Amino acid sequence: MRLFLSWSGDLSHRVAKAFAEWIPDVINAIEPWLSSAHIEAGSAWNSELQNQLRCCEFGVFFVTASNDQSPWLQFEFGALASRLENTCVCPYLVDIRSAQLPAGPLTQFQATQADKAGTWSLVSALNRKLGDSALREDRLQRMFDRLWPDLCAEIT
Repeated sequence: MRLFLSWSGDLSHRVAKAFAEWIPDVINAIEPWLSSAHIEAGSAWNSELQNQLRCCEFGVFFVTASNDQSPWLQFEFGALASRLENTCVCPYLVDIRSAQLPAGPLTQFQATQADKAGTWSLVSALNRKLGDSALREDRLQRMFDRLWPDLCAEIT
């Protein structure tokens, strides 16, 4: 499953890159797409971005206190959220709480904190989205518990 990762700003980008490297180790069937890693120099970046927004089934939005109103994050969020019948979107709150988010599109979807419990919730949702290809929950839990310290070190 292709996973769209949206970021805006340095902290958001750093956490998104760490998540992109980490999540396929937890769930091998996940193929993260991160603009900074997957759009090659000289490419028509807007076409590639639009293509990914059309084909990804799940989006994770790395929200920080400094980007919670980023026009770019809002644009990508709206593009994925408009396809709700087939797509899930999840604000992943890095250094901000749900109650601190300003009213707007990001508050219309269940967010998760960038902590162990919140990340487990997100990973479980990603796994369920895989349907018949999903890992058994006990195996997923073992992989998550084994690899969580790696991601946690990058988040903090």
